[in-house]
Amino acid sequence: MEKRRLIGCIINCPENIYQQRILDGLLARCEMYGYDLAAFCPLVNSVHFYKDFLHAEFNILELMNFELLDAVVVVSLPLVGMGDSSSFERVRDLLKRRCKKPVICLDLPIADYETIYTDDATSFAAITSHVLDVHGCKNIYFLAGSQSDGIVDQRLKGFKDEMARRGLPVDENKIFFGDFWYTSGAALANRMISGELELPDAVICGSDHMAIGLTNALVAAGISVPDQVIVTGYDATQEAIVNEVSVTTYTPDNVSMAERAIDRIREILEPDKPLAVVDRNPAEGMFIGLSCGCPVDHKHLIHTLSRSLYKLNRDFGDETIHDNEDLYRLTESYMLEALTETKSPEECLGSIGSQTYLIRPFDSFYLCLRENWLDTDTVLTDGYPATVRTNIRYAMIDGQHVNPENYHCDDDRERFDTKLMLHELHRYHNKPYVYYFLPVHFQNNTLGFAVLQCETARGVKPTGVLRNWMRNVYNALQMTRVNHRLQDFSEIDKMTGLKNRRGMENGLKELFQNANKSDLFYAIVFDLDGLKYINDNFGHTEGDFAITSVASAVAKVTDNHEISIRAGGDEFYLIGVGAYCTEKTLIDKISNYRRIIGDINRSANKPYEISASVGFSIKRISELTDINEVICEADKYMYLCKQESKRRRR
Repeated sequence: MEKRRLIGCIINCPENIYQQRILDGLLARCEMYGYDLAAFCPLVNSVHFYKDFLHAEFNILELMNFELLDAVVVVSLPLVGMGDSSSFERVRDLLKRRCKKPVICLDLPIADYETIYTDDATSFAAITSHVLDVHGCKNIYFLAGSQSDGIVDQRLKGFKDEMARRGLPVDENKIFFGDFWYTSGAALANRMISGELELPDAVICGSDHMAIGLTNALVAAGISVPDQVIVTGYDATQEAIVNEVSVTTYTPDNVSMAERAIDRIREILEPDKPLAVVDRNPAEGMFIGLSCGCPVDHKHLIHTLSRSLYKLNRDFGDETIHDNEDLYRLTESYMLEALTETKSPEECLGSIGSQTYLIRPFDSFYLCLRENWLDTDTVLTDGYPATVRTNIRYAMIDGQHVNPENYHCDDDRERFDTKLMLHELHRYHNKPYVYYFLPVHFQNNTLGFAVLQCETARGVKPTGVLRNWMRNVYNALQMTRVNHRLQDFSEIDKMTGLKNRRGMENGLKELFQNANKSDLFYAIVFDLDGLKYINDNFGHTEGDFAITSVASAVAKVTDNHEISIRAGGDEFYLIGVGAYCTEKTLIDKISNYRRIIGDINRSANKPYEISASVGFSIKRISELTDINEVICEADKYMYLCKQESKRRRR
């Protein structure tokens, strides 16, 4: 079967309304053309004040293997804000350094890559027409964003073109510039309130946030909106609708822009294939609020509120509710408590898997962590290791979870080359999918990444629920790392790295939990020979070397699901439970141990020989009454061995 085209996408803060509309367009066109979409999503604003957190979020972009992508769409506008362009520059440098594939930017150029723009001019012409025709305004202010912003030029063009079409003059002194944020609207309002500027008939704002800031500041000063001043916004945000004085706003046609981006990619990749055509009526973008004085669009208001992520008293009898993200359900879910009470890495990962119902709908969820993610001494701030492991793979088919036991995958098959990005990308599937790649880190320390896989036809997009859910995951993983380190301190012998007696007790519990009655339980006891002689004649440093050498040899012959212990100053245990071939397995282990010790003696070239007396015992679990009897029996044989060694030395 022919491999699907895979389109990459860089999009930060995907839950914001602008990014949501762009994703609508990308998903619709990818579904139409049969393309897969891999969206790499830093879940943070590009001007986040905590730079370490920001850096770690944007590190997800380092996972992108451009050789596997056919083209890249960059949602570049959210990469800048409030004068901070560091994230923008980071993406630009990444593309220049590593990307040789076609790149399409949206609404803001990056270097010399091709850029497609939202048709803001048509939208602002429609807003201007509404203010002129419906409200008969003559004295109109225009509040724009930064004067150096290309988007501002488009929005001003729509206003000026509509005025010119009607033969109306535009007074440049009535055009004001800001930063698209609440503060710009409030600043203009203060100039009106102070009397520096006369009250206009209307203010057309370049964004909803500026319109809200302006409206609220005027109302607070006793100036009526819309009776004294009409205010309009742009972007159709939820904030505009639910403001105390709801703002008349307009929905930008970001969807069409995104669709045109995929169309352009199709022209480049498949020039012989036809392009889809979708007709839209731009006039449908106007939504009426209280701020312009027209009858309120209650239908739109109710629709906006009904789509709110935070809702009390849901109808939990409605089956569709379980396929919709809900911030109320997240905050009331006790997810944090469930993650906090986990006592081991396995329990933590299992709990994370069980909480994925809060971010439905999706087809599959993957949590891929670096193999040493539990190591608190290792900090990874840039890029990803050569391999990672899929620790959680949680799949849904027709609404049913198909592998609930597969929370913690420690099988070697779950390890994969990071250059592949995700195994699932390379498997054949009969429908197009979107893969949302999400960063997993704590502060500036990258632990891995997560992936949400969804059919493009379902139109599933990341929301604020997912962002907050992921933050809970970050904190849970870090807490598990710290607890694991503390447990190591209490259960691991500092000198040798083997378990101490407390660690042995907990390790034995785990071994027996997974054992069958037909399994065998064995213990090998190693006792270092001549430790006092080495200490007295060569010093305690050499004695420590002898101890760590024996410990190292014991550790090297310890297989998975077996435990090695420093039981005393110079005594060590190797314990296992499983389907062993009686004594032959143990004899082989002891032979391997002696070979390793021999190698250490030859390479160290010490004035003394490192050796240990060894004894072992093995019994079937069904015959055991006390595990200590096996250890005691092994110890007894070790003692006999030691006596024989002393006799030979004499």
